[in-house]
Amino acid sequence: MGTDVSVEAEIRVRRGGFVLDTTLEVADGEVVALLGPNGAGKSTLLRCLAGLLPIDAGRVALAGRVVDAPRQGVRVPAAGRDVGVVFQDYLLFPHLSVLENVAFGPRARGVPKAEARQRARRLLERVGLAERAADRPRELSGGQAQRVALARALAGDPSMLLLDEPLAALDVDTRKDVRRELRGHLQSFDGPVVVVTHDPVEALTLADRLVVLEQGRTRQSGTPAEVARRPRSPWVARLVGLNLLSGEAADTTVAVGAAQLTVPEPAHGPVDVLFPPQAIALHRERPHGSPRNTWRAVVEGMDVEGARVRIHLDGPFPVVAEVTHAAVAELGLAEGVGVWAAVKAVELTVHPR
Repeated sequence: MGTDVSVEAEIRVRRGGFVLDTTLEVADGEVVALLGPNGAGKSTLLRCLAGLLPIDAGRVALAGRVVDAPRQGVRVPAAGRDVGVVFQDYLLFPHLSVLENVAFGPRARGVPKAEARQRARRLLERVGLAERAADRPRELSGGQAQRVALARALAGDPSMLLLDEPLAALDVDTRKDVRRELRGHLQSFDGPVVVVTHDPVEALTLADRLVVLEQGRTRQSGTPAEVARRPRSPWVARLVGLNLLSGEAADTTVAVGAAQLTVPEPAHGPVDVLFPPQAIALHRERPHGSPRNTWRAVVEGMDVEGARVRIHLDGPFPVVAEVTHAAVAELGLAEGVGVWAAVKAVELTVHPR
């Protein structure tokens, strides 16, 4: 990762009843993934950086150049920002060949036709599609179209790359291969890269740093390891496969609403309690035996993930348990079924909030 900050953004923008109010810095050579639930403001932030949406207040500087500053009357349009953008649906021109699609950006900036085509051919070779130069976009697979879109974004020699859900249009099998290829291309790009994604695997494999947006604000920022080790909200905890409960600690007891949990180490004041779904045991009758936390819950929903089933539980607090298919059958689990949930105190990790 580079050390020079190339993107400095303080953005406030209102769209209807939604307000995006956040900051973002990205260094040269750094790949930042914007994550968050639907409606968090990820694509809005990307559009502000690209110049497709004007900000209401704040400042956006790219490579030291201020491109948006309402108070100073600065507003550089998208075409003047030296930014390459890859959209979710790629938006390739259907009437142009693959070569002409990639050459379009340089041509629009006044690069002579021969030079633009030569640049396009080099980029198509780089993404492994030199032999498809004469084809139309409709003749390409989803993975090939994605690579053409990336080549087109790079053809203008941009100082920054923005990618909006770049793999969302691909099927599961194709996504895995293209994700690996895309990571290589992004690592070789010298400027800052911002990727919008809802896919945690995509974020963890592509990005050097994660920025989590919730309700228009930055909720958390850090390396994938930092975010996984210390999630700051229930949404982030679910993203990294953990349950998170916030409460008030007094010695080894944490009050979570009207419920109480016993934790392994003394703590005091506001805390977050973290534990994995696998730590929750489910029973049809109240369990007895070794010291543990138990509570009544109702199955709210179930998701099958390979050999395991994630059980969404409603009760004194919402959590997710993870059990085997055999356990689902043995316990007769289904939506609306009442269960006892149990988790040992030693499985809980407590962090001051």
